[in-house]
This record gives sequence, structure tokens and C-alpha cells, in this order.
Amino acid sequence: MIKYYEWLKTPVITEATNKKLELQNEYTFKVDKRANKIEIKKAVENIFNVKVLAVRTSNVLPKYKKKVNTKVIRHLIKKLSLN
Repeated sequence: MIKYYEWLKTPVITEATNKKLELQNEYTFKVDKRANKIEIKKAVENIFNVKVLAVRTSNVLPKYKKKVNTKVIRHLIKKLSLN
């Protein structure tokens, strides 16, 4: 069984997520791709001592970039939005 703090990897800090935070009080994190909504909700509630109203997840596909004679791949990530 994976621990609660291992489900959440990093917060996503961009202009769009900051706007969501200010207007809708919604937080965005990168999470482990094996995590489901129920496990993520429990982890956030236990780590931050808050009541989570809604959990929305999305899988962000990898990006492929071509450099000189090599291909660079950004890995698949799972993104989470909390309300």
C-alpha cells in the first residue's frame, strides 16, 4: 500500500492554475498515475486537513520532441484539480 504523501508529487504553478486558485479556490497537483479519485481525495484530506468537495483528474499525454538525431520524450503525467 502506497502512503498518502506518495500519491501527490508536485503542485502545478502556472498562470492558469493561479487564476483558478484566486477565482474558484481550486488547486492543481501532479499525482501518481496509479492513483484514483478516492485515494487522492483521502490523501489530500489527511495531508492538508481540509474537506475536498470535488476531484477532477486528467491524463496529460507525453510530448515528443526531435533533437539532432535523437527523440526526447516527456513522460505521461496525471493532473489533478481540487475544488
